[in-house]
Amino acid sequence: MESIIINVDDTCGSMYNSFSPEYKMEFSKAVNLMLKKVINDHNLPGYKKMLDNIGREAEAKGLNSDILDQLLKDND
Repeated sequence: MESIIINVDDTCGSMYNSFSPEYKMEFSKAVNLMLKKVINDHNLPGYKKMLDNIGREAEAKGLNSDILDQLLKDND
């Protein structure tokens, strides 16, 4: 597991520092899940945009659904 540093306000910092080691581990797991969701939600629009750009570029270069279907069929 990798460690990161996140700045929080004084109240959050004080509360976290008062947690037991066991609770800090549980808290860390919960924060990890929340960060993954935020990162995935943030990256999803960028990923979709990238796929759309690739599709437009492929179409501009002459790739159409018939050609794509044939290419995929040939790989089976």
